[in-house]
Amino acid sequence: MAKKIKISKKSALKQPDEFISFSARIIQYIKDNESKFLIGSVLIVILILIISFSVYYTRKVNVMGFAQLSKALEEPDVTKRKKLLNDVKNTRFTDAKAYASFFLAQIYKEENNIANAKIELDKAENIKDAYLRGNARIMMVDLLMKEGKLDEALKYSKGIDKDTPKFLKDELLLKEAFIQEKKNNLNEAKQIYKTLETSNPEFYLLKLVQTKSAL
Repeated sequence: MAKKIKISKKSALKQPDEFISFSARIIQYIKDNESKFLIGSVLIVILILIISFSVYYTRKVNVMGFAQLSKALEEPDVTKRKKLLNDVKNTRFTDAKAYASFFLAQIYKEENNIANAKIELDKAENIKDAYLRGNARIMMVDLLMKEGKLDEALKYSKGIDKDTPKFLKDELLLKEAFIQEKKNNLNEAKQIYKTLETSNPEFYLLKLVQTKSAL
């Protein structure tokens, strides 16, 4: 039979409190390493200040970038507008850069400068706005088709982002059908036309009328 161990109240009270003992060891450790803790605290404070300043600076530059973008888009002179848009594009830490590239691409397309337009459209892929990003992709498909680069155009027409508005998705789908038709993939083209006619008959009929009118 196991022997019972009796503990009296007096002996129990004499036992050290584990929490107090642990706290005392921590305090003593801090006292012994006071200089290290002081340096560490200063470094933490400096790090917090650096992070806070970086966030503030990035937000400020971002706001200023979009203000510059608005000013550029209001400029009626194309040459001056291009310069202002390039200034925005060359600004660091602002999302406005991608938007500036999109609007530069539009200008280059109108000037029939396809090479520069494509360069800017590649950068416009970073636009957060789904509407403009979808339009940038449509513009790229148009330029590639104009160059006769049907395989590249097909790749861009299929690379639709999930958040792209439906009418832009349908526009890209229609362009995919045009490309398939040009590549003599008639079955694929017919399937796309059938899908569009079923899912969005008004859009399909409108595009059909526009195509017939252009002939």
